[in-house]
Amino acid sequence: MRFQNVDFEHTLFIVLEMMQIAIVVTAGETDLFIQMARVNTAAIRIVEPQARVVCVVDEQSACRQAASFKLLFKEVDDVVTVESDFKDAASRSRDLKTRLRSFLIGDFLFLDVDAVPVASLQGAFATKCKIAACYDRNLDPRDYVLQDFVEPLCRESGWSVPSRYFNSGVILWRDTPETHEFSACWHSRWLHSQREGRHEDQPSFNSIVEERDFDFGVLPNKFNGMIQWKRSNAARAHVIHFYTSCWESKQDTVFYQLVEKLRASGELDYGMLERFVDSRYPWVDDTWIQGQIACGNYSRAAWLAVKKKVLRCAR
Repeated sequence: MRFQNVDFEHTLFIVLEMMQIAIVVTAGETDLFIQMARVNTAAIRIVEPQARVVCVVDEQSACRQAASFKLLFKEVDDVVTVESDFKDAASRSRDLKTRLRSFLIGDFLFLDVDAVPVASLQGAFATKCKIAACYDRNLDPRDYVLQDFVEPLCRESGWSVPSRYFNSGVILWRDTPETHEFSACWHSRWLHSQREGRHEDQPSFNSIVEERDFDFGVLPNKFNGMIQWKRSNAARAHVIHFYTSCWESKQDTVFYQLVEKLRASGELDYGMLERFVDSRYPWVDDTWIQGQIACGNYSRAAWLAVKKKVLRCAR
């Protein structure tokens, strides 16, 4: 596998076709992920108003949460409904995600519903590589340690153990025979992993990246800022990835507040969303000095520190 790093900051390019952004949405007993998708779609409309947003959903989910999906479907440009035989929403989500390339025509950028854009996405399309993604946890491969189950799963399955590990929450897909074959292989390997009791889709994805002999693009970390692992991954991010697997632990984030307000009232707080996109600050408490430093807002952090000291002295 050949890897290509692109100087995105200084690359001039022309987007000849309308930017296409794809999201996968499944649902079980609640509409949580549907409302996440609505917030994500609204953010896309702010940063890339001309983009074509495609929602891919399975038939089971669409039937179970018909009312909520009806609202989402009005907010996206296209809806693709497909079959999935898995009973749980999480498995159906990965089933659709690993097959996504086969459902759509043209190049597209895939976003997990909790990977929210806060700045232009055009730079992600600058690479000429067939597939591109960010390193997992925004870590250099020299600093990354595979989870304990990954190497045994790969070896027992006859797959290559990844030497570089990419996050599958934001992926650029070109429309080529090679990417369609990659996707088919990914789905097949994920199904095998599922049968082995591992639902994660990244081990299968990265094992193929390790084996395939074509250029795989390394997207700059700013296109998938994973703040769960390190707060400073939010600094200058164009996409902030919230990792919502433990949803109630995310109450200190703007994304949580936006989603829960939408669920409770049925109305999206566009003012809060616009402030979030404008500031790229993902936490509710904007007086949190460590958070401002993590985002690179050093002037505001210094001002807050001085203000805090003055107030302390005035007591």
